[in-house]
Amino acid sequence: MGCLDVKTALVTGGARGIGAAIVRRLAGEGAHVLFAYRGADAAAKALVDDLSAAGYRLQAVKADVSDAAAIKALFASCDAAFGEAPNLDILVNNAGIGSDGQDASLKSGSEDLFDRMMAVNAKGPYLVTQAALPRLRDHGRVVNIGSISGKVAQPFAAGYAMTKRALQSLTFSTATQLGKRGITCNLIAPGPVATDFIAALRAKPGFDESVAKSAPMGRMGQPDDIAGAVLMLCRDEADGPSGRCGCRAAPASRRARGGGGGRARCAAGRGARRRADCAQQSRSTRCRRAEGPAEGVAPLPGAGSLARG
Repeated sequence: MGCLDVKTALVTGGARGIGAAIVRRLAGEGAHVLFAYRGADAAAKALVDDLSAAGYRLQAVKADVSDAAAIKALFASCDAAFGEAPNLDILVNNAGIGSDGQDASLKSGSEDLFDRMMAVNAKGPYLVTQAALPRLRDHGRVVNIGSISGKVAQPFAAGYAMTKRALQSLTFSTATQLGKRGITCNLIAPGPVATDFIAALRAKPGFDESVAKSAPMGRMGQPDDIAGAVLMLCRDEADGPSGRCGCRAAPASRRARGGGGGRARCAAGRGARRRADCAQQSRSTRCRRAEGPAEGVAPLPGAGSLARG
């Protein structure tokens, strides 16, 4: 018996990397999982074949989360798999893209690249969460996979960082919207995780070593680290924290990115705490001021800096 028996879950970006680790973890704990993927057909099929052979319940649906029509079709598949709404216990917004080696700096980043990142990383979770609202069961869970990039100054990747900051805002709004139903919404903001997502960064001499040196556990994060944090937030016992952002406070140095030395502080510092004075009430965090819920920072495994995997 797993801790998620009889639960249903939708995971976006679930074919590879962090997403695949989350799918494996949720399915392994008994959840009936449907995951969306955009282009990794071979990886999606291999994941379904592997877990199905082991007796787990899961399905894969090809869908671009930046496309409203594709999201409508995705949820039609959810309804077919899970039954009449409300039919969803867990939503994990994991799908995301980076610059894919292109210049994403504030100085030279292109409009086209910015639009594509914003469409997938911000518009996508917004539309998916919106479509999930009438399908989520009371006391359900929403987990957004963000990045430490949304909490620190990153002029070399300003557009990407903006999309991740937007996801934090969506997390706070979703937590407030759904709190009365006992549904929690939290965000995990890892740093570098050992996936293909940061392959170009890991090819830089000294990058892995720099990340490991700055990490509490003395190593780079792994997809299973993030999957474990997701599972923790999806358990029935995690019915209190909501509107929270879990991240690592000390990012790796700029030296690992090919720049000079120095560190950037996590944005959830003294200034952010002054701007938000929030109290947790009942099953959800409610904010006393108009600025929104507080950014409660709790250390998570494998967190570093720069971008999630």
